[in-house]
This record gives sequence, C-alpha cells and structure tokens, in this order.
Amino acid sequence: MMTYENSIRFLADYLNGDVYFGVDKNIENHNLIRTKAQLELLRQMEEKEEEMKGVIRKYGF
Repeated sequence: MMTYENSIRFLADYLNGDVYFGVDKNIENHNLIRTKAQLELLRQMEEKEEEMKGVIRKYGF
C-alpha cells in the first residue's frame, strides 16, 4: 500500500510543480521518474505476491 501511496504523492507533486518533495534540478522530471519507479516496484511486488505470502507463512510473521 505504501508503494502505491508514494507513487500517487510523487505524481501529485510533479503535477503541482515539485513543491513538496525535494528534487534534483539536474534531473528533468525527477518526481515523474520517481512515480514510474514506484509503480514498477508495485508491479514486481504484485508479481511476487504468492512467493512473499509463502515466506510469511514459513517464518510465521
């Protein structure tokens, strides 16, 4: 959930002119890049969801 939330927050900040999160001015569209990275991480997490659940079951977290 946090990964999705962060992606939305980075996107909102990008659309609002990068006023909340600090950005590197040498990296064009820094918050947009962050948004895409968070969404890719979310995609990978969803892809591995069953594996992660197995680890949780195995170690009793």
